[in-house]
Amino acid sequence: MILFYFLIAMFFAGPARAQLNDIQKAGHLALDNIVYNPGAENGLAGWTASGGTFTVDTLNGVSHGTASFRWNSSAAAQTLKSKFSNLPQGMDGKNIVFGCAIKVPGGTATHTISLYNGTTNVGTTTITSGTTWSRTMVNTIAQTGGSYQISITSVAADEPEIAIDDCFIADASLVNLSQVNQATLVGSITITGCSSVL
Repeated sequence: MILFYFLIAMFFAGPARAQLNDIQKAGHLALDNIVYNPGAENGLAGWTASGGTFTVDTLNGVSHGTASFRWNSSAAAQTLKSKFSNLPQGMDGKNIVFGCAIKVPGGTATHTISLYNGTTNVGTTTITSGTTWSRTMVNTIAQTGGSYQISITSVAADEPEIAIDDCFIADASLVNLSQVNQATLVGSITITGCSSVL
């Protein structure tokens, strides 16, 4: 009888484990994303704005899932940062990629996006500004024992409001790099009696 109940439990529990809710799906993005709450499905948890108005939007469209962040900075040099996430040890010294999907409902945004390692911003670039969702992605090399957070910074004092969704930090080979070759000097040759070769 116990075996019967065990088999019934296994039959019904298997499909349930295979299904993910929207919050879990947003965290995975099919690329082993290490950013906590990458798309506001868990409210504002894990994100901090140094100024301006920072909210969750569930009504005006999202890139994926059921929510997105909205940030309207009120001065230049304000930041919106995710909480620090540790890279897996296997990523030390390897190519990583980070970014977010961003939409600017009105105006032209000049914000920058960086990967902050606790000391400096790495891989800083200007976000793609447009009225439709566009992913801004940057590749960089992971430091040994790296802990990172995504940092979005307002450049102008009157930046427009931006919508943010699907933020990620991940192994670049899973996202946009399939193979990177580096030239290496294997050896050299000197021919006696020759002064130069054209």
